[in-house]
Amino acid sequence: MLTTARQGELRTATRHLPDSPYSVVCVAFDRGYLDDPPTEAGLAHLFEHLWFLHSPAALTLEWGETFEDVILLYHLCPPDELGPVLAAVAQRLADCLDGPAAPAQRIAAARSLITLERRGGRELRMSGFPRREIAQALRGEPGFDPTAVISDEPGLADRVTRFAAGRPRAVCVAGPDVRLSADDLLRTLAGPADRREGSRSAGPGHLLPRTFAGAAVRGAVPGIHDGVPGVPSEVSRPVRPEGSSTCATAWIVPGSPGNAAAAWLLGVLIEHRARPGTLRWASGQVVSPRGAAPVRGGLLYAVAAGTAPAGPADDPPDLQREVLHPALDTGPAELDAAREQLLRLRPDAAELAAIDAVALLGAAPAAPSCGYQDLLNAVRSAKADDLRRFAALLAASPYAEFHAGPAR
Repeated sequence: MLTTARQGELRTATRHLPDSPYSVVCVAFDRGYLDDPPTEAGLAHLFEHLWFLHSPAALTLEWGETFEDVILLYHLCPPDELGPVLAAVAQRLADCLDGPAAPAQRIAAARSLITLERRGGRELRMSGFPRREIAQALRGEPGFDPTAVISDEPGLADRVTRFAAGRPRAVCVAGPDVRLSADDLLRTLAGPADRREGSRSAGPGHLLPRTFAGAAVRGAVPGIHDGVPGVPSEVSRPVRPEGSSTCATAWIVPGSPGNAAAAWLLGVLIEHRARPGTLRWASGQVVSPRGAAPVRGGLLYAVAAGTAPAGPADDPPDLQREVLHPALDTGPAELDAAREQLLRLRPDAAELAAIDAVALLGAAPAAPSCGYQDLLNAVRSAKADDLRRFAALLAASPYAEFHAGPAR
């Protein structure tokens, strides 16, 4: 059972999961690497690391993730430790949103941890889905690196402190013994930053109108870019001829449970079908937190493939024609098998809390949008015609195409 509440920019949810062996507190901030200032790539990633340098949250397993539009912070604990963990999370919220700027030594420690993380290979793009290149296309910056270690310039502490000020944040609790309601959780977490008038700060704002505003973008059909400022109608696609290993086509489409379900089902169908001879592998993915959450009012869907070593590197395959369209030529039995595969997937407490949190960030006051149950219902009811309508939507949406070299 899921309950939700909201007050100002703070949204809360609690979910009772009797079979979970642990409890989880997931915190989501409505900021991501798309909000990094032009000269400070990596600011969102730095904010994530600074969160965990605040006082320890009792007996917890903690980690974070920085996506294009959201920062997710996880705190797993034994069920009987939930009270102290919530108290620590409440203090971290107050420190990050209404406290003084982080001390210089804390900034230095976070930057050092990011350096170690990158040297250890966690942030190196593995051979496969080119997420870093998609990030570069979203920003319109060919060299953009969302995990960069930004320079320690004067004023950095103030900028990272203000990074999430005035923006929505969600805190979701899930576990086997969650007795508090969403309203109880809201009262536990709400602090001066939520009660003070005029605390909203001017941030970079909603970035979707200029999404794909770089050299990677084409309008799919004449006029489709009308009303979308910054999207050029026809430009050349970037190609990396040396050692290219993957290519991708990515779209922004309206975010809804139906579109998310269609994208998930198409991804399964793509991976089930025999791939064309020019490709080593092919897959379709919703590239956003946990696959179900909206990317700032839209859903980022991408098809990627590993290209065969033979053939000219500057002549990439047409993924829409060779991969996406054949996946639509499916019978009821194949669609039912894909549906059953998705319905068998059972996210754990941490994944459910993340879906709840991200859905709350963009929700209407009444209920979360594009939450987990919404997605399951859409998967259960999807028909072949729904997939064809989704493919037609892709054909009429701006998209980006690019090649990506192998991980270094």
